[in-house]
Amino acid sequence: MTKEEKENPKDLQFIKDHIDNAPTEARKKLQEIRKILLEEIPNPVEGLSYSMPTVRYKGKAVICYCAWKNHVGFYPMGEMSGYDDDIKGLKLTASKGAVQIPFDVKTPTAFIKKVIKNRMKAIDAGKPMYTR
Repeated sequence: MTKEEKENPKDLQFIKDHIDNAPTEARKKLQEIRKILLEEIPNPVEGLSYSMPTVRYKGKAVICYCAWKNHVGFYPMGEMSGYDDDIKGLKLTASKGAVQIPFDVKTPTAFIKKVIKNRMKAIDAGKPMYTR
């Protein structure tokens, strides 16, 4: 971990508070997503991006996530094209840069791992976060 990749204790406290203070329905999903991210990303660095919990790989944001009123938002910090079939099959809602995981839908572990893997490949290849 380089100097600029050190975790900020204030960010870590924010992440803990965000998860601990989330509605019960969201808390479990947030914990599951965080666990997946920390297990799947080598040398993960937690922090904030767009005021949301974020996990970085090699200094680049991989995923942001946060609780909302009726869902958990999952924000792959990269290209979302290519996931349409996954999203439809899992009964998720998505926009250009976000996936909504409703509280009544099981956390899509395999999908999250797929997104993480693809985002790390893009980072390793030096691809920008988004292409237009």
